[in-house]
Amino acid sequence: MAKALPKLQQLSIFDLGGRHIYSEGTDPEVAAETANYHSHAHDLNIISSFTKLRELHVNTFSMWRCPVLFDLPLLESLSILNCIHQKWAVDMLEGLQLLKALKLYGNPNLTGNLSSLRVLKKLESVTLDDNPHLTGNLSSLRALKDTLEKLSTSGGVGSGIRHICGHDFPALERLDLPKSVHGGMRYEFELISGVPSFALNLLLQRMQFDLYWKLSEDSPDWYGWDEESEIIEPPFNLQLIQVGSRLGWSWFSGFPWTPRDKRHSCEINWLDPEPSGESSDHEAYIEDLQRIQHGIDCFRGYYDPPTEQQYHRLYES
Repeated sequence: MAKALPKLQQLSIFDLGGRHIYSEGTDPEVAAETANYHSHAHDLNIISSFTKLRELHVNTFSMWRCPVLFDLPLLESLSILNCIHQKWAVDMLEGLQLLKALKLYGNPNLTGNLSSLRVLKKLESVTLDDNPHLTGNLSSLRALKDTLEKLSTSGGVGSGIRHICGHDFPALERLDLPKSVHGGMRYEFELISGVPSFALNLLLQRMQFDLYWKLSEDSPDWYGWDEESEIIEPPFNLQLIQVGSRLGWSWFSGFPWTPRDKRHSCEINWLDPEPSGESSDHEAYIEDLQRIQHGIDCFRGYYDPPTEQQYHRLYES
């Protein structure tokens, strides 16, 4: 096959069935499983013959021989998904010096430390999910600051947003962290008073992402409302705001997917002062600012969500 496809650049390997094992793989630990896996053998050594491979995607419950997959010097994209029986270590990726995209999902026997990826100087996208024995801290990837554009990880790897910053990853365009990580996607704050310092720290690092933060319903600051009525619900969601080069944040009412121009917002907590009226882009800044301030209506004057008493008073007046 390698002779017939000497220029093959993309290859995907999917599961061949629960009764298969690749000939070079390690036997499963459970004896009963071992008998089933040996009913038909598959040898992946042929992959090393495809020397021009740029993309390799592996999604299989079966066993395979690790070194074959990692001895592809031209590889630029690698996905290894759902390899639940295979034992391997993340440092085996160190020879893939041209790798730009890496996705590791559902690999319970993957071990090692995230810091092993620091030698892959061309990495632009890293996705790590459900690899419970992969350890390390996201800050250990600072060596990739000039190339890393997308970083996505589940809980169990990395730290909260407070431990990384925009100066660490100036090229980062997308950051996906789970709810369980402090400051991750859909993170819920326990107290309103804990938000300002957290948001300020994030904005000081000039990091801006749609993270869909909100106040937890278990918070002592949270209160209910009549959802059957037509009144606007309390502003318990958070948004980061940019107008020109000016950054800030505010609370708003509605759903995270509500268009920004249809949100009912509190006042904006600005990080930066208003730009000079003599600046060349001041007119455009004013136009953008007026568009955003259009949503500051019923909660005008409030920089934090109103208390329950204040909220009910707004609708009684």
